Amino acid sequence: MEDYSKATEALQMAQSLYNSLDDKRGIAIITGMLGEISLSMQDRSAALDQFHQAIRLLQGEDETELVRRYTCMVVTVLIKQGDIERAAETFSKIDTAEISDPNERIPVEIAHALLLNAGGQRSAATASLERCLALSREYGLKRQEMAVHSELRDFARVDRDLAAYILHNDECQRVGEEISSRESAIQLALSSKEKEILAEREERERERAVLYSTLPKTVADRIISGELVTGDHFDEAAVLFADVVGFSHNSAGTGASQVTALLAQIFEDFDEACERYAVTKVKTIGDSYMCFCAEGNALVNATAVANVAAHIVDSNFTWPGGSDRSEQQQSRVQFRVGVAIGPLVAGVIGTDRLQYDVWGDTVNTASRLESTGEAGRIQVNESFVHALAEAPFQLIPRGTIEVKGKGAIHTWWLESRI
Repeated sequence: MEDYSKATEALQMAQSLYNSLDDKRGIAIITGMLGEISLSMQDRSAALDQFHQAIRLLQGEDETELVRRYTCMVVTVLIKQGDIERAAETFSKIDTAEISDPNERIPVEIAHALLLNAGGQRSAATASLERCLALSREYGLKRQEMAVHSELRDFARVDRDLAAYILHNDECQRVGEEISSRESAIQLALSSKEKEILAEREERERERAVLYSTLPKTVADRIISGELVTGDHFDEAAVLFADVVGFSHNSAGTGASQVTALLAQIFEDFDEACERYAVTKVKTIGDSYMCFCAEGNALVNATAVANVAAHIVDSNFTWPGGSDRSEQQQSRVQFRVGVAIGPLVAGVIGTDRLQYDVWGDTVNTASRLESTGEAGRIQVNESFVHALAEAPFQLIPRGTIEVKGKGAIHTWWLESRI
């Protein structure tokens, strides 16, 4: 009983690993092995459920041998439960044509022999089992040999044939001991396989961590599920570009580590704002920051990005102190922000280093609005103003400006929430 308990525990651990890898074949094999343990412990109901579950897991897969094997086990359990009619019906579904592999033939022959015996044909059943015994010995199939001895022992017990009972019982024990010694070596191999599976799972977790650290969560989730994120189209996407004003001048006399630390603080703060307002960060390029929102309608998207934009210009960061920066206002980091709304395309590019990026005229417009804007202000296009018509934001017309590649366009300043 203790051996069965340890074996069950080990198999359940292996089953958990195969579940994490979504390996249906592995799960089915482990489930079938658990069924064999349940049958050995006389828990026929559990064994029947486990064999049926193993068969269901293999449906649609090219696993005829395994399905046949577990179906034979179902037949065996049904016979032992006395449900001969269902056993015969189940056996009739087994494809028995041209089974040349003795490892596959013997389980089918055993099931057939048990059906013959249940039908009152003891002599034919015994002869069939004797053929299985000879075949298993010829090919060194120890488990099948032990199974045949077990059935012949049961026949001898019913027939009260003491000599035959002792013979087959002794053979069962002898073959069982051989199997146990072999399984000690197999257990070592299983342990090695478990380590391999664990290493594979850890590698997958590392890959997932990389995806989540480099891509938006919703996009990473789609890639992990196997989807190719190659071309998402959005009709009412709000895009934001933000840039640090005077970055080159202010960072010129500052150490590289200080500048890097400052940008890290700034962009981490912007990331938190994006998360708070359900806006997707796209990337940073040098001292520039880009994000967008496209999951809702125009009002929802524009409102979310407007909140992030307001947070950016209101943020309070200062340049590392210097001899020429005596006044607080001079050392405050200022941002220039441009926002536009309209259609765009988004997708994941790259193979070794994946990146989620966006393209389209809306993206170009937002970039131009940022570059033609002013320090501490948010410049938006006319479509964005219309999208925010029902939102509590103050918008001030700037007038007409020349934008490279687009000509003269009307723009507004997004000032604050009303």
